[in-house]
Amino acid sequence: MSAVVYLYLTTMNIQVNYMIGYLQGSIQHIGESNIILLVSGVGYEIEVNDILLHKLTMATKELQLYIYHHVREDQQSLFGFSSIREKDLFKMLLKVNGVGPKLALAIFSGLDANALVNAVLSEDYATLKQVKGLGIKVAKRLVMDLKTPFSVFANSGLIGTESDNSSSEWQDAVLVLTRLGYKTSIAEKVVLACKADADDLDHLIRLSLKYISTETTGSQ
Repeated sequence: MSAVVYLYLTTMNIQVNYMIGYLQGSIQHIGESNIILLVSGVGYEIEVNDILLHKLTMATKELQLYIYHHVREDQQSLFGFSSIREKDLFKMLLKVNGVGPKLALAIFSGLDANALVNAVLSEDYATLKQVKGLGIKVAKRLVMDLKTPFSVFANSGLIGTESDNSSSEWQDAVLVLTRLGYKTSIAEKVVLACKADADDLDHLIRLSLKYISTETTGSQ
């Protein structure tokens, strides 16, 4: 049996010129707050929130995660999310003074994406303070700094009452477009505009590509 090389990015002190944004592989280990995801013979140690962690088992054949790659002078860490919207919300949280990656992940361990957005928009401090390590001062900063961007985020349709199936198709379509070289912001905008007319994932992708082609041609 060939040896498996594990790459522990959280403990390596190296300088990189690339960022990891997405990983797909099989679960090799489940820890108290992280997992090791085996991708092409390399094991990536990834921090995940408790909600996602409790859903995972070693029997999970394959896992897809959107990654926030946090780099400091003395440390690198990978934080994994089941959807691009969770990753985007996580990055918004990091812009708030007093919120680092660990606290942002703790927030997602106590609240799912919809609950977090709703709590900020409604200034529900009682719900926010239930998050371990989140005091009233930081909770007030969250509301003050994120109420407007969260409102735009919610109104864009990225947070809503989509079924699991339609949500998954939306995410997969965005992923396909980004792999084809389109920016994530453009991919999300196009898929959002086309998803109501799509019958399935393949149709959604074709409609999105046609939409982009039409827009590009029209702007010339």
